[in-house]
Amino acid sequence: MTVSGIDWNAAKRTRGNRDVFSIKPDSHYFDNSFDWDWKSHHMDFGKLRAANLNRHIEWAEGRELSLSFRGVELAGEVGEACNEIKKLERHRIGIVGGKEDVSGLREELSDILISVDLIAMDLGIDLGEAVREKFNQTSEKYGLRTRL
Repeated sequence: MTVSGIDWNAAKRTRGNRDVFSIKPDSHYFDNSFDWDWKSHHMDFGKLRAANLNRHIEWAEGRELSLSFRGVELAGEVGEACNEIKKLERHRIGIVGGKEDVSGLREELSDILISVDLIAMDLGIDLGEAVREKFNQTSEKYGLRTRL
């Protein structure tokens, strides 16, 4: 599969039972901007914010929830993701109680992103703008060319 000029099958290698991808830094892909085909693979922060706002109104019946509630909610989701990672690691090192299916981690990572957006929503933070700025600051700090 080629996306944005990258042959992902050529970049794919297997680690355990999972596929990982490696891109050589001298590839034309590293051109100062991330040019993924977002039209076919994209869930933007604006859509998430609108859905979070509507669901909050429905779920909380218009009540404001405290920042501490949102923080505990986020911490709970992070804990659940860590538990999924623990199970994946158990499988990787061959001890009882492990699993190789990443679907649980996928769900928990989604819950984390939803929770983060709820906090940003309550505080009036444009998460898309904040992520772009922070990503680019980190790239600049470490002399990396990739930018959002």
